[in-house]
Amino acid sequence: MSFHGLLPARPKPCENEHFLSWLTRVARANQCDPTQFTQVVLSGLDVWGGCVNGSSSLHPETILSQLTNIDAELISNLYTANYARRHFIELNQLFASHYLLPANCAGRLFTCNWIQFCPSCLREQKIAHFKNLWRISFMPVCLIHKCTLHACCPKCYKPVNFHRVSYSTEDCAECYNCRFPLSSAENHTVTDDKHLLYVCNLISAGIESRWVRLSQNSSVLMPLFIAGIWTLLKPFFRHKTAPRVREYFGLQLSHQGNNIKNFCHFTPTERCQLLSSIGILLRHWPETFLSTCSALELNKIAFNINEKDVPFWVDKILRYKVKRQPYWTSDAEFKSAAMFLKRRGYKVSYPNIAETLGLARSCQHNKCRTKIIKSINENYHSTKKFHWK
Repeated sequence: MSFHGLLPARPKPCENEHFLSWLTRVARANQCDPTQFTQVVLSGLDVWGGCVNGSSSLHPETILSQLTNIDAELISNLYTANYARRHFIELNQLFASHYLLPANCAGRLFTCNWIQFCPSCLREQKIAHFKNLWRISFMPVCLIHKCTLHACCPKCYKPVNFHRVSYSTEDCAECYNCRFPLSSAENHTVTDDKHLLYVCNLISAGIESRWVRLSQNSSVLMPLFIAGIWTLLKPFFRHKTAPRVREYFGLQLSHQGNNIKNFCHFTPTERCQLLSSIGILLRHWPETFLSTCSALELNKIAFNINEKDVPFWVDKILRYKVKRQPYWTSDAEFKSAAMFLKRRGYKVSYPNIAETLGLARSCQHNKCRTKIIKSINENYHSTKKFHWK
């Protein structure tokens, strides 16, 4: 099998189509197995794992442009990386590794649920294809048909591998393993979940325009909005807060549900549960969020694990509205409290200093503070416990 000049069949990409979906359709239109097709025309380049998000350094879009007479830039726009970059910035920043579904490929076969699909969309498309939008973990819902997306074959539960479907079949929208037509999968409607639809509509707006409108006077850039959602999800996974938070929202997650990093590995249904809860918190922001924090006794520490990753639209509410954060004293305040105890004849110790500072007899230990206590106690000794009356 060899090609010279233009290919006999040159199907054009569909709007928002994934690069591998289009490449599969090109191979099938030319009566070739997609994996064998790429071995020949791309000189053995393994695009099935290597180009799932972005192009390789060998630029297969240049070769394919010469074979299809389709502009190379138009082809490169099909890469998920370029699609996401238009609204999300670079894929190595701000939780981008969790923004997209993971794609593990071995022997030109995807071994995990790397792409989702809507059965109704596949059924209604003039030419069945898979969209870049379906790679986004934060969009487990089809807003056109108000239903949950599928992440695998509903019959045998194998991941989508449309390039492994025989080119002799009518289209690639079937399971490569059991040949179940994916367009026939059952729709699970979410029309009654207004909170889920609310947050998914916000995300959809961010994908379209790069901005998310939280309220009449507040708009947030899309990557900062996703970073904010990630922050709001933290209490659902921290071992100290997860039980009561999940019970409050009525969540039932799988065994994977003990680590926030597994969010992109959850089933679409589980991700819908979590995003529906986030939708409740975002409704009438920040009043509903603050009342929920009060009901669940959540403080700033429950959310603010890594402060550098918390966007300002969330951090300002945590910092100034959520009141139950312990006050972390400076070393200067620590020394001042230590001298207060010495002057009044009390033992200079961490518990006594903590109570002097109003910290319930517990405060942060460090080398500087230990040195302060040691230097004061060199020529002074007392066993008298301090206690506010």
